[in-house]
Amino acid sequence: MDTEIISSSELAEKSHTLYKLVDYFSLYEAIRKDYGTGEFFSMTEIHMLEYIENHPGILATELARGYRRSKSLISRMVNLFEKLGYLTRIPDASDSKKKYLYLTQKGKQLSDVHTRYDENSRLVIYRYLRRRCTHEEVESFYKVAGIYAQFLEEKWLHLSARDAEAENKENKKEEQNNEAGTRQQDL
Repeated sequence: MDTEIISSSELAEKSHTLYKLVDYFSLYEAIRKDYGTGEFFSMTEIHMLEYIENHPGILATELARGYRRSKSLISRMVNLFEKLGYLTRIPDASDSKKKYLYLTQKGKQLSDVHTRYDENSRLVIYRYLRRRCTHEEVESFYKVAGIYAQFLEEKWLHLSARDAEAENKENKKEEQNNEAGTRQQDL
């Protein structure tokens, strides 16, 4: 593959455009919208419901890992959606601490409404891009965006693995300290 030389200032300008896109998308993602039910939710919240619908019976910890969000954020969203009647938690028969997440009928309806909303939004965005770009340019954009997303995912997985390893070391150290304290008390 040929690599072209690009100046530092050109690369900085292109990076700024990318950062601007990510920044605006993050702002857009946080805006609470009515997806057609009269209630307002952020994209993060509504897509979490969609994730649960696609993974019925998922545990909150699995949801946090798969949805790439903190456990505390997932806990707050699960509590909210349960309170609003969009999901239910079913305890595990052998371990009451484990609670499996399922959408209620109301949750499934919201997810369906959201799916139609997203389909329309994607079409609006595609048409907007096509008025300004050729089909090939739009396809190239999505190809590059996919490759960049893959790069970030690999980077995120690497960082997550490193963080998990550090957390495991910290937990083992704490266990050893607790064991040492227990032995000390026994003496």
